[in-house]
Formats: sequence, structure tokens, C-alpha cells
Amino acid sequence: MSHLLALQAARRAEAGALAYWQALAGNKRRLALRPWFMSVDVQQVEIAALSGASQQACSLAEAALAGAVARLGPWRRAQLQVWLTRLGRPQALAADAPAACALEAAGQHCAASRAWGDLGCPYQQALALLWGDAEAVSQGLQQLQGLGAELAARCARQRLRQVGVSGVGRGRYGHARQDPLGLTAREREVLNLLVQGHSNRAIAATLQRSERTVENHVATLLLKLGVKTRQDAIQRAKSA
Repeated sequence: MSHLLALQAARRAEAGALAYWQALAGNKRRLALRPWFMSVDVQQVEIAALSGASQQACSLAEAALAGAVARLGPWRRAQLQVWLTRLGRPQALAADAPAACALEAAGQHCAASRAWGDLGCPYQQALALLWGDAEAVSQGLQQLQGLGAELAARCARQRLRQVGVSGVGRGRYGHARQDPLGLTAREREVLNLLVQGHSNRAIAATLQRSERTVENHVATLLLKLGVKTRQDAIQRAKSA
């Protein structure tokens, strides 16, 4: 399995996906070539932290920071420091730290999320919200579910339960597991109505939901399908 596929599988919480990362962290697996376009150090910390191995995540982050500061560069260094901050070990970021990281390290989770969004990084945009208040975590959870990022979504649900939020679901619905596009039953209804040419107002009337609720469903659909417009979503549905 390539490193990229292993990352995708872990983020989706696919069965057996963590074995690759556990072997990598335990030096039982070595990368023949470290891909220059991927932050392997950061990703190891991410997967360990989201899977509940907080101590291991901290050790991996601290080892990376101590052993290769020059090689990491400002982006990787700052992301490692942000993960340590998320895990209860606050860090002072350098002056060259990217704004998205500096904002989160300063406790400005929503602003950090917007900064990641401006960079076109929806997954990082959602992650930045998970260590904010309950409202921010709920928003992050919705975005992660739209992306199919189940490992981080599990972490979000756990955090919501820890702060006393009731009625937190336990994961993707059965329909979403069976749907070819990973959609819930409601999302599939909305997509079918989009294909039929209905506006948000018409969809809201058909489903007896508010227009705002439909807008949220459409936004989640675009995220989940990896497209930017309604027309792109319609084309994706027709080709699936």
C-alpha cells in the first residue's frame, strides 16, 4: 500500500488501516522514499492523536521537532506544534508560522478554520474547529462527515460527549455505508431533487424542511462529492 492510500484509508477509518501507521511509528516499516509533497511527520502525529494514542502522538511530534527542525520548514514545524497544543502541551510558534497555525495556537479556532478554508484545505479547516467550543466542534463534525473523514469525526463526537452535548450520533448511517457516493438517505433525496432541477426552495417544500436546512444539505453534498457547484454535483450523480 502506498503512503497516500494508507493516509486515505486511515482518515476514512477503514478496517485494518491503522496497522500501517502503527508499524511506521514502531519502526517496523520504513518508507523507501519520503514523498516531498506529503508531511509524513505531521501525518503520523495526526493518525496517532485521532486514534486515541495521545502519548504516542506527543512523542512523535517532539521527536520530529527535536531532530529535524531545519528540514521541516515553517509549515511542518508549525503543524507539529499545533498538534502538541491540541494534546495539552501548548507551544509558542515562531514568527514565520503560517497564519492558520498561529491563529489556532492562540485559541482562535474559528479564525484558523477560515484561514485553512481560504487556502482550499477543507479537511484542515474542519480539524481546526475540533478543539474549540461545542458549537465549533459541532460544525467541524458536520464538515468531517461530509468529507467522509470518519477517524476525525469519531474524535469530534467524543469531544462533544466530554463537554456534555447529548444526542451525539455514533457514526455514518447504514444507508451511507451502502450508498455508492457515501450519502445518507436524506442527502440522496436532496441530490435526486437537484438532478430533477429543483431549487433549494422547492426542495425545502418537497421535504418539508426549512430552506436553511436544505442549504446545509447541499453544502455537505458538495463537500462529500468533492465538487464546487450544483451542476458539478448533478454531473457526478449522473455518472455514478
